[in-house]
Amino acid sequence: MSKFDLMNKARYLRKEETKAEKILWREIRNRKLGIKFRRQHSIDKFILDFYAPEINLAIELDGSIHKENKEYDNLRTEYLKSKNLKV
Repeated sequence: MSKFDLMNKARYLRKEETKAEKILWREIRNRKLGIKFRRQHSIDKFILDFYAPEINLAIELDGSIHKENKEYDNLRTEYLKSKNLKV
């Protein structure tokens, strides 16, 4: 997937956020926890639900779609950990 495709997909995911993403975003946006978070942020070929660059933290909310994608999720998690991100 090209960088342009990732940006478009991330933009789409921000517009079509899940209920869980909406609730969490409301609680962590605008540095409410003292840390800046980004929504649907791409790291290489993956789009993270939430990312805090200041502390190298990736947050992934596992909804129903993740039940079918466990292998992909495990691959993504291992890749992100190899980049020194906490998931």
